[in-house]
Amino acid sequence: MAILLLIASCSTTKVIPDGSYRLKENILEVTNSDQYPQYKDSELKNYIRQKPNTYFIGQWNPFLYIYNWSNGKNNGWDKFVKKLGQAPVVFDKNMVNASNDNLETHLKYVGFYNSTITNSIKTKNKKATVKYNVTLGKQYIIDDIKFVILDPILDSIYMADTLNCMVKKGMPLSEQILDAESERAAT
Repeated sequence: MAILLLIASCSTTKVIPDGSYRLKENILEVTNSDQYPQYKDSELKNYIRQKPNTYFIGQWNPFLYIYNWSNGKNNGWDKFVKKLGQAPVVFDKNMVNASNDNLETHLKYVGFYNSTITNSIKTKNKKATVKYNVTLGKQYIIDDIKFVILDPILDSIYMADTLNCMVKKGMPLSEQILDAESERAAT
């Protein structure tokens, strides 16, 4: 019990330099998810570039606390606790901008054109929380498909297998589905 109290009383930002923050959390919200209920917020979290430290129970990571037991002397004790512990993730604003670009590129790839991504950063007690607000752009539906294959041999081979075509009328247009069909057709 005493060890748990000792761990809980330590700071998770002790080793964070002045003027910097530990990335505590990324929050991602799709603002128009009611229009696209099939699209899950969790699919986008992989495209956020900087991830906070992982947590085991709630907002608690004992290895983060252990890392902060270092005394700054770079002696045997410091090396031991740094090896056993987990270094805090120092917030980098440039990674937020890279995440915005990454999210936008991914959304175009899966067919949400002209999506907008905004973010807000809140800091408190040397900890930063980044909130990404994503508004999914318009999806365009495929209403007609025409095959133009100039080589008659390739045309007959491809047309014999159109039942397996991944691009179908009524589907949303996306680079992802076009790439998959291109790969299927090449094999």
